[in-house]
Amino acid sequence: MNLLPKKPIRLPEVRYALNKWDLLVDSTINSLDSLQFVYDLLEEYPGMVLQLNSHTDSRGSNKANQKLSENRAKACYIYLVKEKGVDPRRIVPVGKGENDPRTVWKKGDEYLVVQPVDMEGVTEIVLKEAYINKYRRSNPKLYKLMHQFNRRTDAEVISMEFDPETAPAADPELMEYVKYP
Repeated sequence: MNLLPKKPIRLPEVRYALNKWDLLVDSTINSLDSLQFVYDLLEEYPGMVLQLNSHTDSRGSNKANQKLSENRAKACYIYLVKEKGVDPRRIVPVGKGENDPRTVWKKGDEYLVVQPVDMEGVTEIVLKEAYINKYRRSNPKLYKLMHQFNRRTDAEVISMEFDPETAPAADPELMEYVKYP
């Protein structure tokens, strides 16, 4: 019997600029370091197969956001396969579009992406468009930050029984980006 975690794995932050699928590396985030964590996890557990779920914020059409999220998932996949040498059959890139807004926790004026152990005085917030839009004019910096929180990649373990001898071939189309928008 194989027990898999029920919640998505919270990866170190993999972030993206608005309307881009380039892995963000700047003074606030290094998405490549975050994907190193994924690589290390796959190395530590050679039977693990991960589904990488990429998301967008709510700006733009649903159709464009779906394609953008697929390209974000593929950007992670391509990096791990080409740059790190991960067997492509161990990663399933999935674009989730804008349909799964992130949950954050608010303590005072601070928004946390990791649930605190001590929940006293903490409010759980799902970053839906209606909530974020309240800050569009009153706090543009917070408005942009909340949208950034939704532009992310997380992972789910879908198997711990990868066998390179019996696993089917990887789909070569996963190495190609979809036309956007």
